[in-house]
Amino acid sequence: LGVSTNAIGLGSITRGNGIPNSVVTVSNTGAGTLSGLATSIGYGVGGTGWITGATLGSTAITGSTTLTLTYNSANLAAGSNTATVTVSSTVPGVASQQITVTATGLQPQIGLTPQSFSR
Repeated sequence: LGVSTNAIGLGSITRGNGIPNSVVTVSNTGAGTLSGLATSIGYGVGGTGWITGATLGSTAITGSTTLTLTYNSANLAAGSNTATVTVSSTVPGVASQQITVTATGLQPQIGLTPQSFSR
């Protein structure tokens, strides 16, 4: 079991703004069919629930498939956010792969124009 990346950095994101999906290639690095593929999401520092989907294109592969990660920036905490997406298989002896996803949540800012006034 292999993944095309073990780290995704989303950068600084204003809470409430859209985040493009991330696509990771999941590959069968051995022989035969790699079956029982599944994903799980664990959250570290920051908010929870900001990765709203970890969808595999197939749960049994001989070559490769895609893993699509979707996000909801409204669930980011202000500051650092870290999550780990684990891709696993039910085939005995196949090691799971982890993908660390990071983002910095920014609070929306209110701007006033003009910035000064007088009476």
